[in-house]
Amino acid sequence: MPTRLCMGVFLRGGKAAILFLGFLLISCTQNFLKLPTKNNSSITSSSSGDSTSITPVFTWNTVPDSNFWHNTSKVFTYTISPATGITNIVCKVNGLSVTTGCTGSQFTVTQEGVSNVVIEVTHQSGQVATSSAKVVKIDTVRPITTLITQSANAQNTIYNFTIHSTNAGEQLSYYNYSLDGVAQCQNPGDCLCPDTGVCTFSVTTTPGPHGISVNVIDHAGNTLLQPLTYSWLTIGKITYNAKTNGGAICDGKADDTLKIQKLIDDTALLNAASGMEAIVLIPDSVKCVVTYLHLPSNSKLQVDGTLFLKDQSNGPLLDLTGYSASGSIFNSDGSPIRTSNFRITGHGIIDGNRKTNSSLPGQGNEFIDPSQHPNDPHRSTRGGLGGIGGLFNDNITIQGDSHDAPLTITNIYHWPVNLVASNTIRLKHLKFLNSGAASECAGFKWGNTIHYTTDCQVDDLTAVANDDNCWAFYGGVNGGSIKNSDLKNCPIGITVVSDTPQPGPNSNITIENNKVYGNYNGYGITVVSDHIDHLNVKQSNIKILNNDVYQNEAGGIAVFNADSTSGNGIEITGNRIHHNKNNPQAFWAYHFGAGIVVGSNNVTVKGNTIWDEGTNQVRGLGIQFSPFNYPPYASSFTGQNVIVQDNIISDNTTSDPLTRTMEFGLRLQTGYNNPQIFNNTVTNITSCGAGRTLVNGICVNAPVVGVYDGILSGQNFIGGWACAQNSPFSINVALYVDDGTPPLKGIGWFMATFDSEQAVASSCISNGTKYRFRIDLGDPRLNPYRGQNLSVHLFGISPFDGTPGTIINSGRTNPDLNADGSIRARFTIP
Repeated sequence: MPTRLCMGVFLRGGKAAILFLGFLLISCTQNFLKLPTKNNSSITSSSSGDSTSITPVFTWNTVPDSNFWHNTSKVFTYTISPATGITNIVCKVNGLSVTTGCTGSQFTVTQEGVSNVVIEVTHQSGQVATSSAKVVKIDTVRPITTLITQSANAQNTIYNFTIHSTNAGEQLSYYNYSLDGVAQCQNPGDCLCPDTGVCTFSVTTTPGPHGISVNVIDHAGNTLLQPLTYSWLTIGKITYNAKTNGGAICDGKADDTLKIQKLIDDTALLNAASGMEAIVLIPDSVKCVVTYLHLPSNSKLQVDGTLFLKDQSNGPLLDLTGYSASGSIFNSDGSPIRTSNFRITGHGIIDGNRKTNSSLPGQGNEFIDPSQHPNDPHRSTRGGLGGIGGLFNDNITIQGDSHDAPLTITNIYHWPVNLVASNTIRLKHLKFLNSGAASECAGFKWGNTIHYTTDCQVDDLTAVANDDNCWAFYGGVNGGSIKNSDLKNCPIGITVVSDTPQPGPNSNITIENNKVYGNYNGYGITVVSDHIDHLNVKQSNIKILNNDVYQNEAGGIAVFNADSTSGNGIEITGNRIHHNKNNPQAFWAYHFGAGIVVGSNNVTVKGNTIWDEGTNQVRGLGIQFSPFNYPPYASSFTGQNVIVQDNIISDNTTSDPLTRTMEFGLRLQTGYNNPQIFNNTVTNITSCGAGRTLVNGICVNAPVVGVYDGILSGQNFIGGWACAQNSPFSINVALYVDDGTPPLKGIGWFMATFDSEQAVASSCISNGTKYRFRIDLGDPRLNPYRGQNLSVHLFGISPFDGTPGTIINSGRTNPDLNADGSIRARFTIP
């Protein structure tokens, strides 16, 4: 019956139709429940036994979040209706049937990775319901990662790490770590891994040893089975305080030697092993008392307070010398045990605690065998209560903080700094006060071998009131300089010296832009060989440039017996020299104190300004040429290759000649071989002293003398002799002729190099033997004058200033002699 009929009958109602209504209700109900079956097979009701089909209804109840990864198996719950009549449930993962964990109400998924889950339900009538597909992400595997680092030792304080997953497709979510035991990544999102499978981060550390422990969390929340760990050493400056780290008392009373020595040894080992710069600090405003400290290789010491030498202690206070286990300074093959990489810095004081700074006899220059001191295996091989000393070292830096905050070394019995047979030395911003022997870089002779010091550079040194030279390059220094320094109130300012028993020559040394003044027993700057074998000790390439040298007791700059090699000699240029004294009581006063004293070969004196030398009691001079004949050191100085050029010499203190301080500008002594002297300016100096002649500002005590003998008998020569008195060397003779028409006609210069007799040597006040000249009348330069009636004019040429001196008999109207000795008339050149 059609549905509309049922509805129509029902709606009409009426008593007459009640019986018929019951029939209709039964019929209409049966037609209304007969639902469509779609494509499913019909299910026969078990209660009625007919073939009616039922399609089950599937409802998801609980589904894992598909946006997140899960680190356990995930359960899907669901409801199926009707609850009865279900004959089969199939759980599918990625299209494959899974029976395990699949029930009528839930499915437990254990599939690793990203999975699509679908559930199919079959009713007994044959109808099938298929769920919608759901996604689940499961990762139950702990991450497998590697920690990638940079080099073994970081060169700065930033250290980089990379965490890299070795699981295929693994996603790392975040990490956390502890640095030196302190947890990092305190806030959510601090330590995320933005890249799939990779996390990167950096840590910033102070220099020193460090360790890190890293945990990694993947996208499912799995963590590492064991944290990743790594240890490293950040290279850089790290300071160990002698008090707080080393346990020293540093109260100015307690002996802190052992505590500080241990700290020095430990940090030196750390530096050697790691390349770090671990520094032992003597902090500000403390006084640490020590008897002796040995600095091994790789030591770094910073003195900002005071390092104080205990009474009655041997030194040096800081010893850089290396030793083997036996205490020897030499290896078994005879080579020296070299130590290296020292650095001593700060703005404090190294105090030798000596009330007097006079050197003790027998302590200092001699070699002391450490084997003789078994209780003190680190005894300095140089001996003698020094400040900082060492033998056979490389790469030394001793430096204050700045010019205004120097490192001060004071009250030292011997050398404030004494560095011997060492290489690559840097001294800067230092102050030496009230100490004994000269601070120096020096060579060292052991047996027949000289061990040189090389590359010793001194910059911004202030040296005041020391008992010896303010600074010295001594006996075997090849390469060095002292610049921008202030050196005063010492016996001598700066010395470059080769001395017994150190015969090594010094070379390639520059003394530049220093103030050297008020030194009370010698010259401001001295280059000298004091060794008896100085003829074999030829110092070379010594440059003295642009210094202010004044108020020194014996003079300004002196060069004695340096005997430099030709072409690579001693240069004295651009210096300002003034108000130095000529004190006859000063050391080396017999050298006639002057602004510059030259007593060596191969010397250039150029562009210096010298004024107001001497005092009005003992007058000084500008430039003095004087050999060094102080016994037992006989001079080899001959004045070879000496150039004096473009200097300005002046006495401008007063116009009153009675109160002027300078007696003469340049003075030449005996024994010079034609120095080149030109373009010098000498002003306001009018006297040369007794027995000397002023020629163009140069005081000469070697006048030219000679005699013209005429034409030699039976030969076509004119001859005679000529010399500069007090000089053993031959001189030039200039020939002019007079043809009756002024001026005289110059022919040329001819050397007086022929043998001469003792009578001539006596007239020359010398032991020279070659003073005679012979001028060949066939010389082609005489061709224009042949056949003319002539007279001859001869002049000896001074080897010192180039000025001519008249020779006896030359220039006379009748210069030729007859056989009887009478003077013949003018002659004709054949």
